[in-house]
Amino acid sequence: MSHWFYTFLMFCLSSVVSFPLQADQHLIPDNKVHSAFLLNEWQANKPSLIAFNDPRCPHCIKALAQRERLANYNVYLFWAPILGDASKQTVDLLFHCDSPSETAVIESVINRKAPTCAGPEKQVLRSLNDNMIQQYALNSVPQYWYGGRRVALSQLNLALSNKQVIQSIAQSSLLKVQWERYNSKAVATANIALTNIGLVITQDTEVSTKLIYLMGQDKRFNWYIFQNSALSSKENTEFRMLTNLEDSNET
Repeated sequence: MSHWFYTFLMFCLSSVVSFPLQADQHLIPDNKVHSAFLLNEWQANKPSLIAFNDPRCPHCIKALAQRERLANYNVYLFWAPILGDASKQTVDLLFHCDSPSETAVIESVINRKAPTCAGPEKQVLRSLNDNMIQQYALNSVPQYWYGGRRVALSQLNLALSNKQVIQSIAQSSLLKVQWERYNSKAVATANIALTNIGLVITQDTEVSTKLIYLMGQDKRFNWYIFQNSALSSKENTEFRMLTNLEDSNET
């Protein structure tokens, strides 16, 4: 083998191995262009996280019900109907709503009900959604992407769930309330499996019928309402004294 051919061969080999392999480039959502897909208002001090869900996927529904755990991120939610025609039909309905990530949409998915939006299809939003799905070539859900890479929930800086926060407060508190004494203040029939929350309101505060209804439908907590008023019932006064919200010398 001649010297010049050997030199040429080594140059070719070194050139081949010196070329870096380029990673797949995925589209990163823009906080203005894709604002309708944000679960919460965009905050500059938080990193961005992309979540792909199918509305018919049980694991996706479970994850959506615990979405407060992603509070440390700007979460972009995109709908990937990969589980068949039923999923595609549901996603079609979602894009008749003002935003595909609004609370009403997510709650309808969690409750396995069709959204009640009656407007025309938001074609621009649908196009943005479908473009993201195509870019990421999804074959499973739910999926989470952070910094251009797919990640597992265990790799993320997850916030405590609402239930975990309440349980932490309850465990650290020296106060032990005998809630059965206050059944008359319960918004709905108490479920012993749920955590109890007592809401103390001022004399001039009115609780709307809608709020009371939502409290009654809450599957996480038993809600009790105590009115902080001079005309309060014995239970109101007792609870406020017990929780140190009223000086016993003033009653």
